[in-house]
Amino acid sequence: MGTIATAKAVAHYQEPAARGLPGCHNCQHMRMMPSQLGFRRPECSRLGFLVSPLAICKHHQVKAISGATL
Repeated sequence: MGTIATAKAVAHYQEPAARGLPGCHNCQHMRMMPSQLGFRRPECSRLGFLVSPLAICKHHQVKAISGATL
């Protein structure tokens, strides 16, 4: 198993499935990083690898909604 596969296993990373709304797409650790091909790719800033927007791991933290009032 490579280092990325090991990091995913330790973080309990799961590929997208029909399991509800929480996922990398609304996690505060996900960043859209530029690629050499000119498009942006989702990357986990905490774990340092590419993610699928609908995937999830045990480090998921919901991103704050900008402009929201409580």
